[in-house]
Order: sequence, then structure tokens, then C-alpha cells
Amino acid sequence: MPHNEVRICGSDPDTLLAYSTPVIVSIRDWRLGCLKYALTLLIMSYIFVWQLLGGTTYLSKEDPTGVVRFSIQQPTEDTTTGKKSCDPLDKNCKSVFKNMKELDYCTQANMSRPFRPFPCRFWDANQDATIFQSSAIFATRVTEYEQKNACSNTATECSYLWNNTKEPETYFVADVESYTILFDHTVVAPANDITGNSRTMQGRLKSTNKALCDEFQKKGLADTDPADSNVCLIQPNSTNDGLDIINLETLLAADNTNLEMGSKLNNGHTVRYNGAIILVQIKYRNFDPWSFENPKVHKDTGKPMINYTYEVMAITESSAKYVNTVYTKYPVERTVTNRHGIRVVVLQTGQLAKFDPQAFLLTLTASLTLLAIANSVVDNLAMYVLPQKKLYKSFKYQVTPDFSDYLEELEEKKREGNSDRGSVLPSRGNENDRGSTGGGVEYSALA
Repeated sequence: MPHNEVRICGSDPDTLLAYSTPVIVSIRDWRLGCLKYALTLLIMSYIFVWQLLGGTTYLSKEDPTGVVRFSIQQPTEDTTTGKKSCDPLDKNCKSVFKNMKELDYCTQANMSRPFRPFPCRFWDANQDATIFQSSAIFATRVTEYEQKNACSNTATECSYLWNNTKEPETYFVADVESYTILFDHTVVAPANDITGNSRTMQGRLKSTNKALCDEFQKKGLADTDPADSNVCLIQPNSTNDGLDIINLETLLAADNTNLEMGSKLNNGHTVRYNGAIILVQIKYRNFDPWSFENPKVHKDTGKPMINYTYEVMAITESSAKYVNTVYTKYPVERTVTNRHGIRVVVLQTGQLAKFDPQAFLLTLTASLTLLAIANSVVDNLAMYVLPQKKLYKSFKYQVTPDFSDYLEELEEKKREGNSDRGSVLPSRGNENDRGSTGGGVEYSALA
């Protein structure tokens, strides 16, 4: 059956089953070229500058976990060397509390103040601090009860288990701001096989308190945060083996708080009286955005170089308390201390990273997709928006002659003995084909 008599659903099979293949057309129009190269430059800048350099998308990042150990101590000084923060168990180590007469919150000072004063007592760290997992409480106000058991072991009913043997006493712990906290922490990112210890890592205390920043900058112990000129990074004191030591006053001041501020509980008392919660986030990082040296490593050892910051948030809308019981004559006499104070809670956060070839390749793959989108944008503008869209479209899409018709004509010529002659075909399909212009091209090579 002749080809021109074959129909599929009423259509020419060569038209219905036509094969489409990409063709490269060079459109010599500077406007389209400028648009294409501008989009390409924008995409490449986004991928290599914003994503890779700024976003460090070539790194595999992991949220770390870890363990924190506290050690709390009252202010001390070595009587031989004059060194601060000596071990109070040593023979030549003395406590250096401020004189109560200088502390207006103590009744011993006999000073006027906007808030009610209370008697003060000196406590050492073992008396004052209560340490939990990743947190500790500094007692600032203590109410002490001396009690006696009011019910015998043989009693069948009992209304009052304990009776107070004297009036409860309430007092402040003197100079608790000068107590120091030693932070010993370890961090690990198991998936990235990264570990660090505060003895080998570099840490800073982040502060928004201008007065505190000025104080430490004058001592050469603080620098302005490169990311925020209103923030400074303070270098903490440290032990001989590199562990950080920060006193409670500095920790509170880092978030513009002190014990003599009015409490946000609005009960007419200070933070010293009610207590508060101090949230300390230790943020770890071993890479910097906009740096070509990521992830950071020690030049000598090749191990990850981890930096961290202490970021403090004072929550004075809440109080903190702890009740401690000591039996003076078990089980009939006891002393109960109701302690309000500052609870320091530590959270370990941040990100630790290593180079990830797969993440790098994914970023590059995304760039190829964006480049394809750029080409599509320029193509659609050329064919459907710009004034010369019909001309651009005629060059973009071309339709070949009907090759079935050509082959039939070729066979016919062979039967007639004219196989040595080339066949002449229309160059752009028949009159119903898109972009048909008439004319012909001799395809003798197909004979």
C-alpha cells in the first residue's frame, strides 16, 4: 500500500510518530546573548559564592552532644604567692570575701537600700553549691528550720510530723557573686568522627553588656565580635591545663543582669531574694562562613580545630530553689534549709563539620539545573515575548521532509532506471508543515 494511503487515526504516521531531536542554533542577537550570560553569571555567583563559600554546603554538618562537669569555689587567694583561685583545701589558701559592712543587702552593713536587707552569712562552696547533671544551684537566700519529730513510730495517727523548735531564720549568702565556676566539657559528633575537650579547644564568653565589654577590652581580654559590633567576646580565666573559670557576677553581667536588680516576679524583692535561671549555651563550631579554610584543623596535629562560645540568657521571670535536710539527731531532730538562688543550666549546641564530596557534588548538580532553567528562560523570552518571536521560533523549530514520501519516490525512480539521479525534496516539509518555505534540496547521498 502506498505510504500516502496509510493513516493512523486519520493522521500521517510520519507526522504522528515524528522523532524530535535537539538542534543547536546560533542566534546572532546581542540582546539574547547578554541576557543569557547575565543569568549564567548570576547563577554561578549564587552557587560558588553564596552556597559554597558563604553557606559551606560542601560540608557535612552534625549537631554535637557531650558532657559537662562543674567545679564551684568561693573566692580564694594563696597567702604565699598571692595567686587567685587557689584550692581552699590547701594550707596556705585563704578565702577573700568582701566585708559585710560593704554589702548593702546585709543588715550588718546598716545601709539604706530600696529593697529589704537580711542578715548575711559566709558559706564556702561545699555549703552553698548544689550540683546536678549539667546544672548547678548557687544559694543566695536561705531560710533555715530546726525541727523535731512530733510523731512516734508507734503512733496510729499524726497531724504534724515535725514541729519547729525555734523561729525560722532567713539570711543571704554573702558575696556569692564572687564564687567561680570551672567548666570542664567534652563534645563529640559521632557521625563525623569529631571529638574535642575544653582543654584543647578555644572558648570565649559572648556579651552584649557594653560596660562589661569595655572593662575587659581595657585589660586586653576581649575583642569585638566580627559579626556584630554591639557584641564582644571575652576570654575567660583559665587553669594551668586550659579549663575555663568564670565568676558568677561576670556570667550574670554578660546578659545585663545582676543580683541586685528587681525581680521580674514583681513581689517587691530582688533577684538575690527570689533567684533566677541562667541558661548557658556552649556553641561549638569548626568552620567559618566566607572562609577558604574549612573545616579548620590544627596545623601541627591535623586534628579538628574547634572553637566555642558561652552564650548567656538570664531568665529572671522564674525562680530556683532546693530544699536540703540534715539530721542532727536521727531520726528525731533535723535542720531543713530552703535555698533560693541562681540555677545555672548548660546546653551544648552548635555544629561540627567535615568535607563531604557527596554534598559538594549535589551542590554542583543543582547549579547545572539552574543553568538549564536560565537557558529555558531565554528561549521562552525569544519565542513568546520579544518582538521578533516569530523569526526566532522559525530558526528554533525546523521540520524535515516526509522521508516515507522520499523513499517511495526513490524506489519509483529506480524502477524507471533513474537511480543515478538525486532526489529532490522540499527543504522544510510540505505546505502544512510549520515554517514551510518551499524550494528544494537535492539529497543524492541518500540514493
